[in-house]
Amino acid sequence: MLVFSGFDPSGGAGILQDISIMKMFKISPKAIISAYTVQNEKEFKSVEFRENFEEFDLFDKFSLIKVGMANSKQIKILRKRYNEAKIIWNPIIKTSTGYTIISPNDVNEGSKYVDLMIMNSEEYEMADINCDVIITGGHKNTEKIEILYKNKKFYSQKYEKQLHGTGCTFSSLITAHIHMGYTIEESINASLYYMDKMVKNSEFSVETENMIYEFHKNYILEELWKIKSEINKLGKYTIPEVGQNIVFALPEAENEYDVGKFPGRIHKLYFATQK
Repeated sequence: MLVFSGFDPSGGAGILQDISIMKMFKISPKAIISAYTVQNEKEFKSVEFRENFEEFDLFDKFSLIKVGMANSKQIKILRKRYNEAKIIWNPIIKTSTGYTIISPNDVNEGSKYVDLMIMNSEEYEMADINCDVIITGGHKNTEKIEILYKNKKFYSQKYEKQLHGTGCTFSSLITAHIHMGYTIEESINASLYYMDKMVKNSEFSVETENMIYEFHKNYILEELWKIKSEINKLGKYTIPEVGQNIVFALPEAENEYDVGKFPGRIHKLYFATQK
């Protein structure tokens, strides 16, 4: 897989976020920066699109390309260079702060060369798309977030948050699941599950690292379960009369929710026989 996206120095969106999502699913993508931006979680100052890509000479082919911030000229280059690849594009017409990235006409032109687009409802209404499209409704004043694909609707919990990088994250989740063999409908459902958890546990931008931290908990429980047989074998020699607790904490654990343990206190069992 290739990730072709802009560089966001804040790390909340763009190519850094794309790669974080792919790594979360054990996908190791190749990556090419499409544009350099000056931005953070609160403001967007400038964008400079690249025109020459020597990196293309390093990679012969890709089965799937995830495109983030890009213009139609770059999309045409990608299609010509990797004509057998499935291209998924999450175009950006305007940033959440109102900075114009590309025009609706540029999106229309680029849509001729991609297989699937992921757009928010506001920008979709500005354009005239010529390919399959997933429309996200996070901007609408509705009780739940609505996702539309081929007249089929999907829904997700809505939180009163303005997070940097939600569009980038959702499109990367969709792409990751398609890469793993999910249908588009299955990818939407699975991506909404992860998106809900990420948004719920993020403050200023989408904090993918919090999801990875959650995965650590499963690792801890697995490791504790592995030593169960050793406890049964050696417990009679090592467990004191008052019992014993065995725990495994997450890095930088802050409270009891960051610590895994066998429930209760472990005690020896004594069996008396009657004569």
